[in-house]
Amino acid sequence: MSWRSILISNGGKLSLLKNQLCIQQTENTFTVPIEDIAVIVIESREVVITVPLLTALAQQGVTLLTCDEQFLPCGQWLPFMNYSRQLKTLKLQLDMSLPMKKQLWQKIVKQKIYN
Repeated sequence: MSWRSILISNGGKLSLLKNQLCIQQTENTFTVPIEDIAVIVIESREVVITVPLLTALAQQGVTLLTCDEQFLPCGQWLPFMNYSRQLKTLKLQLDMSLPMKKQLWQKIVKQKIYN
């Protein structure tokens, strides 16, 4: 289960090393298991990313965001696998019968009141 959000604010190289994200910066090198990562945000414009890492991130369903000069997100790398799964789920939800939608909505409202 992915749970980590990683912010890259300094330049360096992001690569794949033994199925882990390897962050090489001027003085330090860090590794993070890819299966623990939910999202990576890259603020620095001096970051190099390897294609094997991009492939591994896509296979694990990790989202990669890049930022512009004002540190605002301007691009994202999304895996195809998760997108197609979300589309299938959306289609199933849209194709539900009206009584089923009403029953589910009733359960959601009851749970919100309970919480």
